[in-house]
Amino acid sequence: MAGDLEMGNAARLCHVRLIHVNTGTNHHAIIVPKLGVIAAATANARHRNRNR
Repeated sequence: MAGDLEMGNAARLCHVRLIHVNTGTNHHAIIVPKLGVIAAATANARHRNRNR
């Protein structure tokens, strides 16, 4: 459950940041979500390891 919540928060932060850099180049718009997804996946993996 906590993992899902973390994912949701990361996605929301990612979305806000994406809108923020939308005025810039597409380059930023592409990289920011990728970093968000990687961070969320990493947090989720760490959370699973802690539960073992």
